[in-house]
Amino acid sequence: MKKTILLLLCWCCITTAFSQTTGHWVQKANPPIQIGVVFLIGDTAYGQLHSSQEIWGYSISSNSWNYIGPSPTFLTGAPYSAAFVLDNKGYIMVPNSRRLWSYDPANGIWTEKDSLTTSSNVWGTSSFVIGDTAYVGLGIDSLGPSVKFSAYSEITGWFPVTDFPGLPRYDATMFSIDQYGYVGFGRNDGLSMCMNDFYRYDPASNSWTQIATPPSLPRYNSSGVSLNGKGYAIGGGDGGNPSVQYPFTYQFFQYTPSSDSWIQLPNYPGAPGYQWSFGKDNVIYSVTGSPLASPAELFAFTVPEIYGFVYVDGNQNCQRDSGEAIVPNISLLIQPQNILVTTDSVGFWSLDSLPDGNYTVVMDTTNTIFNYTCSPLATFSVQGGEQIGLPTIGVLSTLNCNRPNLNVAMPILRRCNAHPLPVYVSACNDISGGTPIIGGYVEVSFAPEFSVVSIPLPNTYDPVSGIYTIDVGDIYPGQCVNFTIQVDVDCNAS
Repeated sequence: MKKTILLLLCWCCITTAFSQTTGHWVQKANPPIQIGVVFLIGDTAYGQLHSSQEIWGYSISSNSWNYIGPSPTFLTGAPYSAAFVLDNKGYIMVPNSRRLWSYDPANGIWTEKDSLTTSSNVWGTSSFVIGDTAYVGLGIDSLGPSVKFSAYSEITGWFPVTDFPGLPRYDATMFSIDQYGYVGFGRNDGLSMCMNDFYRYDPASNSWTQIATPPSLPRYNSSGVSLNGKGYAIGGGDGGNPSVQYPFTYQFFQYTPSSDSWIQLPNYPGAPGYQWSFGKDNVIYSVTGSPLASPAELFAFTVPEIYGFVYVDGNQNCQRDSGEAIVPNISLLIQPQNILVTTDSVGFWSLDSLPDGNYTVVMDTTNTIFNYTCSPLATFSVQGGEQIGLPTIGVLSTLNCNRPNLNVAMPILRRCNAHPLPVYVSACNDISGGTPIIGGYVEVSFAPEFSVVSIPLPNTYDPVSGIYTIDVGDIYPGQCVNFTIQVDVDCNAS
């Protein structure tokens, strides 16, 4: 594969298109403005407005927002506050102060609790709850990002727990499932160093264990929520800092602890930005947090009871490996019910329910360029209305060629910036390709006003042509190699 990109100097943003689908997402009543922090108690989600003291309540049953009253603190750093619920009371950790406030909806009274003093966290903290204890951690202050974690209960107050084992970070994603907490994503340096690793915390042993990595680009401020024994991560930023608008992601992932695996669900359909999320019954709600330039929106996602997907088995090993894409517009037949389903724009098929029993999903290989790699069918069962087993079918294009595709995004183009600016590059072999790209490389040249600071992959530079040749290695169908080039723009550029 050989691709040449010439980044011409211009004072505009280079962007790439984001795939969007409503899928099981439905828009609900919108809040008055962006929400700075939210917590769910019973049927009501309590949201403090961005850059405000106003608390508004969203009633799930009536799908309406109502003014509740003022909070004792002014939120200026949304979505950088940690929020959680203990004993039917909502808690907000105020950014830049470590102060903790509790709200009791039974009487509408706010009470200040003991401040967090055992950690250096200031803002960018996140939290999860296990039983009667909340765990608050990570974040950033004048000393930089943190790995510290503290726990809080209404009986004992604050106490320290084992440090997070990953890189220091802030704006991380957290949720809890049963007796464990889960922590991942986040950013380290405020500009371009984001992470996508994830860890599980066990309070019984006060220890951390690394789990499977989501099939996602590194991100920060991705909204975390758990529902019915599974964890979810929604949206967030793909890199950057809160003072500038870098690309946001619409991606939506589900984590299943029993199989230690992640799958992608239909993309969040709202405006780009950071969300706050909460879940009740079988529905996940996600509301706009920031930036203020994004519309204030609330969407609800009904988690399907029965679902499966078709994936590109690029290496033909009969299992979906990290980075292998899922395939849209594939028709399948579910037997014995004789139900025809089609994978949606992100490669999923789903049903609201099926009677208890054993089922087989068979791929229709007509009218498609894809053929199965190992078997055209997959099996699963339904017991007590719950799906047992995830039916997946691996496929590969019948086209005897690879299909290279290159996307570039430079969302910020600014002279004399205090830090190097990121150029995001994604070198892919499209899912329609039937063979791998072997020994792939990307050729990039820049206008004279650009100075390359760093390229994370092996590369060579030809000073005569001004071309950087960047090795991206072998790329199987449906896979991408993503990297970021850091550049400076000359102060005298015009």
